[in-house]
Amino acid sequence: MVARGRDTCFAVHMRLLACAAALLVACGSADVATPDDAGADTAASDADAPESGPVRWARSGGDGNSQFGYGVAVDASGNVFAVGEFGGAIDLGAGALDNPKGSVVSGFVAKFDRSGRALWSRRLGSTTEAAAYAVAVDAAGHAYVVGYFKGELDALGTKLVSAGETDAFLVELDPDGKLVFAQRWGDSGSQVLNTVVVAADGTIALGGDFDGTIDFGGGPLVTAGLADVFVATLDRDKKHVLSKRWGGPDKDRRPRVAFAPDGGLWVTASYRGVIDVGGGPLPDRYDGAFLLRLEKSGAHRASKGFDGDGWQFPTGLSVSPSGALALSSRFTRTVVIDGQKLESASGEDALLAVFGDDGKLAWAERYGGFNQDAISASRGIRAATSGSPASSSRSSGPSPRWARATPSSRASTPRARGSGPSGSATAATSAAPRSPRIRSGVRWWSGASSAPST
Repeated sequence: MVARGRDTCFAVHMRLLACAAALLVACGSADVATPDDAGADTAASDADAPESGPVRWARSGGDGNSQFGYGVAVDASGNVFAVGEFGGAIDLGAGALDNPKGSVVSGFVAKFDRSGRALWSRRLGSTTEAAAYAVAVDAAGHAYVVGYFKGELDALGTKLVSAGETDAFLVELDPDGKLVFAQRWGDSGSQVLNTVVVAADGTIALGGDFDGTIDFGGGPLVTAGLADVFVATLDRDKKHVLSKRWGGPDKDRRPRVAFAPDGGLWVTASYRGVIDVGGGPLPDRYDGAFLLRLEKSGAHRASKGFDGDGWQFPTGLSVSPSGALALSSRFTRTVVIDGQKLESASGEDALLAVFGDDGKLAWAERYGGFNQDAISASRGIRAATSGSPASSSRSSGPSPRWARATPSSRASTPRARGSGPSGSATAATSAAPRSPRIRSGVRWWSGASSAPST
């Protein structure tokens, strides 16, 4: 990336998110995910996918400090919501947002109309540091923003105080950007929310990682090791429905969550070592990835881990109304998905795998060149299901109608709390290959069993 001021980072990362969605929308299939982040059963047609891929609009903002965009969502009217973090000051067209003295970074949320005109922007900042990692929009146009903070968070007039290192937060804003609800969770350890989705009935699914204890109202979840992943669902009144944690003695983190059409949940996350998410031990990996299907009750339906050599970090999940699932990841070296071996071209590549509602692989493909590459299978993109698994090094997925790419020296991943510019084990710009830790076989889908203990 050319060093022309760190505001360039925000523009590049937001374009990467937009290009990822555009690439997947252009894949040829009649199986379409919902166009908003509300989980509604609204479908788009093939005619909605542009043939030439023109950039409709682009926005950037920032100063000489660091600004990063981490998530986007689109409501039923085509309005676009963006969240991220910024140091210094940022102006996305609706007025400048500033970090006060003593605050290192703050989170932001901004809303644009379908033509790119800035409607409003809000700072979600604390006395020390905060970031907004993900956003979802419900059928009424309310935005749900999640992230982490340390110190005292100013949630648009409501003060939230962290209990320890960092706490997780959820903020709900109405279509005009006014506060509707704000809540924090955490203890003396570190807690973060990095994913949020909203179902058509208003149920909210949250996902994140933590060390210590976190309680969403169903009793405390306690980590088994250095960091565990968790998922919680709340009803439309923000009351606890269910909460689960999974993890081993090392660090397990960065979950992604999506609702299945039957109200159950898909969950993916990275993990280290050998863990059991309800269907038996997963392959021994150092930053591997698992895929988990939960019943609406939270009971385990099926799960599997992906073997390989190198690391794999999930970047997104998307589920179509018929139940097809798209999983995107960043990875190095090799990943084996249901017997299908994908190899990175050089360094870090992106992969996209599409499964049926039964968890069987439809197709998988890698994308990338010499440098770091990433895509995000966020909600609101087409979950293409044409093609079938092949016996070669990659399966036969649909060919994109068009694609746009913006070079970047850094993957668009939230930085680790209190660390350098990337949330991965090592910075994306200088990630050294890991020692091989290959274990034979891929654990296939197991039968239903009791949900893992919380």
